[in-house]
Amino acid sequence: MDYKTYLNKVKGCFLGKTIGGTLGAPFECFHGLYNLTFFQQDVSKPVPNDDVDLQLVWLYALENEGKNVDSEMLARYWASNVYADFCEYGVGKNNYAAGILPPLSGHLRNENRDSNGAWIRSEIWACVTPGNPYLAAYYAYQDSSVDHSGEGIYASVFLAVLESVAFFEKDVFKLTDIALSFIPSYCEVAQAVKEVIKCYEAGKSFLETRKVLFTKFPSAFGGMNGNWGTRWKTINGVSVNKEAPVYKNHPFPEGKHGYDAPCHMGIIMMGWLYGKGDFAKSICLAADLGEDTDCTAGTLGAILGIIMGADKLPKKWVNACSPVIATCTIVNDWKTRVPKDINELTRRIGKVMPSINDLLTSVDENGLVTIKPFSEIDPAIDGFKYRKDGVLFLDNMDDPVELLKNSPNTVRKNFSRLRTKVIYDKNFVRITENQKKEIKVELDNQSIINHYAQVKLLNAPSNWVFEGGNTKSMSLAIRHGSYFEHVNQVTFSFIPQELKESRYDLVVEISYIGEGEKYYIPVVLFNGNI
Repeated sequence: MDYKTYLNKVKGCFLGKTIGGTLGAPFECFHGLYNLTFFQQDVSKPVPNDDVDLQLVWLYALENEGKNVDSEMLARYWASNVYADFCEYGVGKNNYAAGILPPLSGHLRNENRDSNGAWIRSEIWACVTPGNPYLAAYYAYQDSSVDHSGEGIYASVFLAVLESVAFFEKDVFKLTDIALSFIPSYCEVAQAVKEVIKCYEAGKSFLETRKVLFTKFPSAFGGMNGNWGTRWKTINGVSVNKEAPVYKNHPFPEGKHGYDAPCHMGIIMMGWLYGKGDFAKSICLAADLGEDTDCTAGTLGAILGIIMGADKLPKKWVNACSPVIATCTIVNDWKTRVPKDINELTRRIGKVMPSINDLLTSVDENGLVTIKPFSEIDPAIDGFKYRKDGVLFLDNMDDPVELLKNSPNTVRKNFSRLRTKVIYDKNFVRITENQKKEIKVELDNQSIINHYAQVKLLNAPSNWVFEGGNTKSMSLAIRHGSYFEHVNQVTFSFIPQELKESRYDLVVEISYIGEGEKYYIPVVLFNGNI
């Protein structure tokens, strides 16, 4: 793929995202069954949407930090640049402010951890990793674990992979199969997507498939009956459509509050399949189903925008919808440099992409940029299908498929020569007086030198009783030629006594014996019900 084609697809992605999000905005938070054919509100002015807002913060992070962005770094940018404090956004932000690192920040006290706030911002990762689903999956995990866990993360990884590969592949079934290969087959995001495909291939009608999806994977999003959406639209300046009344007779079970991602992945698939890839028909069908309509229609618009490219999107829709970017949830100042429109957004993404996707991007002697799909780099890979050896192309980054197997009690932090895990017990960050607490620390040697490592758990009160002390040693073999011994683990087991504070800030200190460099990982523990 040449650079011009790539930029056309990035622009198509965010034009499609904006068009679909604007189409669905008046119907957000309603159970519905509509019959849309075009915008139902004044769209001459830009309509702000958090789906795009949050990706602008990630672009800012990529421009500053490059390919080394991880969940903790993204959480820091979130804390400084996102002022939205509602739902999972607010919980993740508050957890991080209290010293709780991702992925715990996205899990603890978060009843919306399986909802929609992460997958709606997947496009940025696809656009900086075109044709590289492994890298797209890695970044999507780092992003979504800031304020989600479980199905919220699975949906984000599923879409980021699909959108990354969509730069080179058009077929809906191939794209879906590739994206599904990156997430657990047992998760409900995967099950909802497969159920919709099964119904479609069996010849069921749109309404029949709707019944199956909403019965097996109900959503609670529309159960707000517009109460949240109406208030949100007042902020956005988006009027609720009076010509299409709220669909009062929702004949399906009400979903569990905050458990929305599976149903919405099914809605996106329904719009795509029954719309047969026609841009206008597909996004309208997605919005027709109600629920989180700006997100479903917007994401499907982005997928089709990547596949088609900006120059192939229907002019009727492009010309009607403002390309100017307006924001509603992020700090917009001279430092964040929010792009003024989609053209500027496209240029800036295109500028940062080669440094992120460097293994697949080349520049010839004439300055022409070429991007190859992952499958051309390693012929042993079956298309884009996941293979363990393919992860070698991620340099020193974690295997994204292995990341998804992690319990949220595992906090990872990578250094230049060392990967680490801090693994909490079943009570996560909670401690109780006179009850044993365990914290494990795992080290993975990434250097070409054998080491003896020393691990300390610092700052614990002197009256806490440690089994075997608060300082441990372990050996770490050279990674090359070692299958297991380059990874080792120690356990700190202790009994907190005389708890007088509400929280305790401990620190894991890691050092190599004989070397001066030290690594530090914060560990916050709370006394009470958290």
